[in-house]
Amino acid sequence: MAAVALLIYCFPSYPKSLLGWILLFIFALPITVAGEWMGGLITENRLAQKIENETTSEPVSIVRMIYLLFALLLAFAIYFGCAHYVNLG
Repeated sequence: MAAVALLIYCFPSYPKSLLGWILLFIFALPITVAGEWMGGLITENRLAQKIENETTSEPVSIVRMIYLLFALLLAFAIYFGCAHYVNLG
């Protein structure tokens, strides 16, 4: 699954050699694990638990949505900032 996601992300580029395909499948698992770990950090901390406990009776919580949107945007900003920094090298 992660390898497919990496192929979609890198489209239209794709590995053109056997080594490239092997590296794609080798790096797919650690990237997936890192994403799951980051998702756990975002949703399983004290602030997230407090928001969850206070809004558990509401079927749709605007506060939860805003928190997760902010966390996602922050994660993307960090990712793209690091990617930009690496490209400037």
